[in-house]
Amino acid sequence: MKVPQGICGDYVDLEKTYFKPVHKAFIEAGGRTDWALYVRSTPIVEAYHYNIITVDIQVTPDQVFSYPPAKVWENVHPGTNVDYTWEKMTDLRTLHLQETWKLVSNTNAPK
Repeated sequence: MKVPQGICGDYVDLEKTYFKPVHKAFIEAGGRTDWALYVRSTPIVEAYHYNIITVDIQVTPDQVFSYPPAKVWENVHPGTNVDYTWEKMTDLRTLHLQETWKLVSNTNAPK
């Protein structure tokens, strides 16, 4: 994702306040193994198409679609408007790429 300089902190706050707790709920329900938010620290140049990434980690294919996001959102943030929050997030950043990768080997595989 690309977040303009000067509002990166706003974007990180939004992710940590609203989306991190939702991902935690997915993890606790067995719908994810982990979630991470990364901010580029170096080099800081405009040539890169992105400066922030999030990573959703699922171990099995059924984890990808096993829990309805709207229901999880309502359980975590009752009474809040997911559409408004999503719109606010998309106003702060430009999504450049969304991919699914399959882990074939690592040094600390989940059990």
